[in-house]
Amino acid sequence: MRVTSTIKAIKDRCPEFNNRVFGAAEFGQLQDNANPESLPSAYVFTIAEYPSEDQRSENSYQQTISADIAVVCLIDNRADSRGQSSADRAEDIKESLFKALLSWSPIKDDKFAFYKYSKYNILKVTPAVLAVQFEFKCEYTISEEDTRQPIELEETTGRFDELNGTVTENFNGGVDFIVKDKPDDKVDAQFKFKDLW
Repeated sequence: MRVTSTIKAIKDRCPEFNNRVFGAAEFGQLQDNANPESLPSAYVFTIAEYPSEDQRSENSYQQTISADIAVVCLIDNRADSRGQSSADRAEDIKESLFKALLSWSPIKDDKFAFYKYSKYNILKVTPAVLAVQFEFKCEYTISEEDTRQPIELEETTGRFDELNGTVTENFNGGVDFIVKDKPDDKVDAQFKFKDLW
């Protein structure tokens, strides 16, 4: 799952990071001796995705994907060698992330794909830095629009763009509605189908 919108949301809603919110590439380049002057900082990336069993037919497809998103935070640990003050700071950051992400959808126009909190894990403690990983879960759905299905249907059967029809009383290109044993040649109903395969 893309995390660009999540990175932006944390930058906009969590001022304690002072825009120090990055992606997977920057996380991979981290050194053990991270500069405490540039902390706290956050690194956002997708850990894994777990698909459910698909529901499929010749012209439909639906599958729910559960994505695990990590927000790794580096926190200055120099003030307290026991790590107690940095652990308290981690709790403050967790509360801030909750207000920024929980029940919010990172996927545009999909209000049902919202974040839920799933895990807290301490990755590393050094005299300079505490590294904690907060994990969030987001479920979204793949439909036939995301698959090869509509392309293959169009290639094999052609696209059915539009159907117009009129229901009249006299069966002239429509369905004959009989009222009092005879039609009156008036339009009773109209219908239109569009974008069909």
